[in-house]
Amino acid sequence: MAQVLDRVKLFLDTNVLLDILVKREGTVYAAAILEAARRSQVELVTTTQSFLDAAYIMRSAAHREKYNKFLSWMLNNTNVEYLDTFDLKEGADSGGVDLEDESQVAHAISSACDYFITSDKGLLKKDIPGMAFVTPKNLVDRMKAAGASE
Repeated sequence: MAQVLDRVKLFLDTNVLLDILVKREGTVYAAAILEAARRSQVELVTTTQSFLDAAYIMRSAAHREKYNKFLSWMLNNTNVEYLDTFDLKEGADSGGVDLEDESQVAHAISSACDYFITSDKGLLKKDIPGMAFVTPKNLVDRMKAAGASE
């Protein structure tokens, strides 16, 4: 995977963070993406909203320490940005049913992300020029395929 997606900007959706935290299906692929970010092979972007949503879900005492360690790691290895008025307005004006999802997409667009990494089936159907919507597995498969062709 080393040089396949160099300088590519990836937006990490909230559900991918939760996949990692609660070890849902696809965790191994999400972990590979985080490792690529740790090695500075790709640039990862996510929002403070994602961490607030994840913190709410992981609020039990049993999950708190794991969440805090993960948050610390992410703050050191990704660009954690905030949703602003523009993102919220674009999200609201998009016509989508989920303001949080649509605002995240608006932020990914304004941050010039090349990929939007998600496991949300509705978001995976989106078609926005210049930004592909893919699952963690899809992205890792693309990284492997591109590496094999070099």
